Amino acid sequence: MDTTVQPSACAPDPAKFDAVIAQLGNNVLYRPAMRCACYREASGVPDPACTLCFPYGVVWGDPQPIVAAGPNRRPTRRPDLTGVYEASDVFFTFQSGFVPIYGSRITLPDSPITVDDTLTRGREDRVRYPTAQTLLAAWYTTREPPTGDPYVNVKNDLVVDTDVSLDPATGTITFADPNTPPPGTRYVVQVSGLTEYFVWEVQDRTAGGAVMPYRALCKRLDYFLHPRGNQAVRY
Repeated sequence: MDTTVQPSACAPDPAKFDAVIAQLGNNVLYRPAMRCACYREASGVPDPACTLCFPYGVVWGDPQPIVAAGPNRRPTRRPDLTGVYEASDVFFTFQSGFVPIYGSRITLPDSPITVDDTLTRGREDRVRYPTAQTLLAAWYTTREPPTGDPYVNVKNDLVVDTDVSLDPATGTITFADPNTPPPGTRYVVQVSGLTEYFVWEVQDRTAGGAVMPYRALCKRLDYFLHPRGNQAVRY
């Protein structure tokens, strides 16, 4: 018996899906990933002291502008916990022929995000989020009175671009006064940046012998960011 699958009039057409993605998708910057050379064969993990990839274990190429459908969320993606999903999980779908790579980065240039970071003056004066562009607010606390009990914590606001500023190229925070706040003081900054995701699981798709648009489960990049800003990847 001939079991050859015969083409049908309703065979899937990747070009039609590509057209929908081109029309309704978002402009994104895709940075392809490659495993870092610091990986240790014995442990199967990257060198924790590597200053190039820490803590990701991958390095990235130059950004490529593409169109992708997403970010989309599917709260029922886990059959064992129906209706439950991780807060950072999203999906992107790419046009046929484009194969995303695990660990790659996806930046949404038209999707701003506001994030906070807690730093220590003189030791950690660089925000962790790599696309931080604008400093929105900054403040620190003091104790009144400095010693004794009872006491209260006082919020001290810093004036952006007067008392404190951000270099968007490096993520570095600088202060106008060498003693305000004093070195060693914990302070909080709020910055505006661009939403960025980390490709976590690539899901290939074929139908009727045709390669269809691939989809990838992605996690927002701050899910992976190291708590110490001086060890966060900036490039």
